[in-house]
Amino acid sequence: MVVVQFDPAHYMCLENVGTIKVKVRCDRGAADPNCTVTVHYRTVADTAQEHSDFVPVEGMLTFKPGEE
Repeated sequence: MVVVQFDPAHYMCLENVGTIKVKVRCDRGAADPNCTVTVHYRTVADTAQEHSDFVPVEGMLTFKPGEE
């Protein structure tokens, strides 16, 4: 099973920090190490509200063979 996750799993920041970067890691486990992995992502409002607390985004991440 392939697992794609944040590294570290949790991020915390102050509201006035501006922009943050998060690291995403791809663990292919027993899958073919030469496979390409593509995942779709999007932000979801919960305690933070779209447009007032964060800019909503969505997109695709692609991990080529050898990339973590």
